Amino acid sequence: MYSILLWFLGEFGFIGINLAFIFVFGTSSLLPVCIKFFVEFPSKNVAASKNDFDSFCADYEISKREAEIILEICSGKTNKTIANELFITLQTVKDHTHHIYTKTQVKNRIQLANLVREKTGMKEY
Repeated sequence: MYSILLWFLGEFGFIGINLAFIFVFGTSSLLPVCIKFFVEFPSKNVAASKNDFDSFCADYEISKREAEIILEICSGKTNKTIANELFITLQTVKDHTHHIYTKTQVKNRIQLANLVREKTGMKEY
């Protein structure tokens, strides 16, 4: 294609050849710029999300068990389901949930899920 363009613009003399070279090198250098600005690459991978969640837990002084419960709450599970999956009593789940709400200063599950999503960038749990 570039050869045809050079031949065609070469018919117009010196100016045509210069325009052809500008076009060839301009498109070659413009392609990476277009890719950078118009192609959206994933900004975070799973490991980065895990590190963000760990720093979230550290910032709010969340224990390991409370972190497990937060992930279960954010995935939409009920207290009873969480208790069954983690092999703890329903009252223990409620106690941990209360401590989590106190530490993060939220009032319900939706606010907790929004806070976790905002601070960590996690979309799926």
